[in-house]
Amino acid sequence: MSKYIDKYKFSFVENLSFNLDTNVKYLSKLFSSIKKSNKKIIFFGNGGSASICNHLATDLTKVGGVRAISIADSNYITCLANDYGYENWVKKSIEFYYLNGDHIILISSSGTSKNMINAAKYCKNKNIKFTTMFGFSDTKPKLSSYGSFKIPIKSKNFNIIENSHQFILLASLDLFLKTSI
Repeated sequence: MSKYIDKYKFSFVENLSFNLDTNVKYLSKLFSSIKKSNKKIIFFGNGGSASICNHLATDLTKVGGVRAISIADSNYITCLANDYGYENWVKKSIEFYYLNGDHIILISSSGTSKNMINAAKYCKNKNIKFTTMFGFSDTKPKLSSYGSFKIPIKSKNFNIIENSHQFILLASLDLFLKTSI
């Protein structure tokens, strides 16, 4: 059991460490910029990534005073998926909620989620600034081709990827809170 835990811990630290300083500084500055300009961050994710989005949007708003939302309501998602197709619900949400100067964060552990890729293409075509967070980066997932800023995790283990995304986002929030006081 301890060998498994050691190997798992090593894998997490190894994957998390890739550009950690750069990623945390970037996101912390992004949070500050969004707050100063009175714009908002809109988070999108599927499954566990949606939970990460909910957590960050809540903490950014409540603790950091940054306008942030996570679009993860099942009624809303199923309505848009029914009307526009599951692969387009994120893109349609951006069309409905994005205002000039807002920032989009798309999280896909696999990097191949069609709804995130279609949203990324839309953002790129509309010159919307957006950040992508994805895993499986050594297999060049499609989401890795997009983003004003990209945060890759080189693991193929979904839990390592999601925990890394959560760690990076929360560390960024803590740095933002520490430097904005």
